[in-house]
Amino acid sequence: MSKNISSSTGAEITGVESEHSNSQDNYLESDQSALNAAQTKWETCVVDAKELTKEIAALVARVHDLKANQSKIYAEEAACLNELSKNKKLVSELYNNIKAITDFESKNELLITAENISTELANLSHMFPHEPS
Repeated sequence: MSKNISSSTGAEITGVESEHSNSQDNYLESDQSALNAAQTKWETCVVDAKELTKEIAALVARVHDLKANQSKIYAEEAACLNELSKNKKLVSELYNNIKAITDFESKNELLITAENISTELANLSHMFPHEPS
């Protein structure tokens, strides 16, 4: 350790202690700068977290709305399927009625044809009153 004496004040200063003090000041300034940077980052993170929390809350509300709409859609779908089932039954009944009418008309035509044949046979039998024996 070398000792130096200041000529103006007469105070005793060591060179090693002076270097140590400067180094310590540099570390303190560096630590303070790092602390300030960390504080700024923390504050930014807090602001971002608050914004994200708001966005998440909005998304959760949207999901609830979608689920409510989904329930409505399912109810409408069930009502439509019920109507479709009723309509299928009505179409089936209509088909059966048309088939019955068609069958009736066919039978009616057959009856008319049979009556016509019977009438023709009756007319022919008048032409030939006696059957050969």
